[in-house]
Amino acid sequence: MSNFQLLISTQSVQSPITNSKRLALFAVALSLLGAALACEVSTEAGTPGAQATLDRLLTESPKTPTSVPLATFGGVFLNPTVTPSGLIESTPRPLVTATLTPILQVETITPVTTSLPRTDSPTVTGAPGTATPVRTATRAPVIATAVPLARPNGVLLRAPRRSATIDGDLSEWGSLPYAINAATYKPENISGANDNSATFGLGWDVTYLYVAVNVIDDVYVQTQTGNAIYKGDSIEILFDADLRGDFNVNTLNGDDVQLGLSIGNPSTASPAAQAFIWYPSRLGGAPGGVRLAGKLTSNGYTVEVAIPWTALTASGSANNRYGFVISVSDNDTPNTADQQSLISSVATRKLFDPTSWGTLTLDP
Repeated sequence: MSNFQLLISTQSVQSPITNSKRLALFAVALSLLGAALACEVSTEAGTPGAQATLDRLLTESPKTPTSVPLATFGGVFLNPTVTPSGLIESTPRPLVTATLTPILQVETITPVTTSLPRTDSPTVTGAPGTATPVRTATRAPVIATAVPLARPNGVLLRAPRRSATIDGDLSEWGSLPYAINAATYKPENISGANDNSATFGLGWDVTYLYVAVNVIDDVYVQTQTGNAIYKGDSIEILFDADLRGDFNVNTLNGDDVQLGLSIGNPSTASPAAQAFIWYPSRLGGAPGGVRLAGKLTSNGYTVEVAIPWTALTASGSANNRYGFVISVSDNDTPNTADQQSLISSVATRKLFDPTSWGTLTLDP
């Protein structure tokens, strides 16, 4: 108890003081103690302190019987009165030891709703009138693609996963789904579909890209070999191995391949069937591992080829996409070496601009 201490010793009271007086003094002390406690507790509320209350009670001399405020200690009431003679009388009550129990101030904390950042969570549709449960989604990794998956030139070419027997017989291919009929070089020299047109199909496995071509040509001429095979009836493939990496690059680079295919003279094997790479120069010449065959038909010729992925600087994997265009060179003048016309699978084809080529995808 700060600033206040009350000491009562019954040993110091003189012998003339009777027991009743001792009880009266004890009652006063208890009353003062209760008042002091009450004042001490209420000091923060602006009420008089214990010392001021004690000074007032000790200096005042009541002339008439006055009721002292009721003091409570542990549930036992002491109600002392002051007599005209100044003595305090009180009805003796059992002495009860007061235990002051600290009162803990409990603070009630009200939960506060906090708005969390929005997340991409798919919503599961619930029944009408019920709450819609939401589950947390783990976003799957996304392969960044800075460009579209297909160039906007011609149809998207699809190669199913398959193999082929390379013998020039295309019966195992069934109907060839794609056309080669866009004149991209000297269209004035093409008299019609019977002069120069073609259909083709594609396939793939982990080792090869397979291509089958059925050419309609009223006159078959091929006298050239090596880098000159384009001056006779032949096939040309332009292949971009890094479609995503250089989608908008309009010049040739190291992953672009220009490959020529000639079945030579199937009757005499002179010249023989052969393949030739013009570009890139580091791969220039006859590529190793190419399997090529062809046959003359009543209205043209066939070409069937298995091209190793290594020759195309690429790999065979499902869903891979590549730049691709296939063309047919035509020469209708026997015993000459001349590229008289060229038809392609896309009308936009330009040799030195890969963005003008079409797109090939490898189906699973």
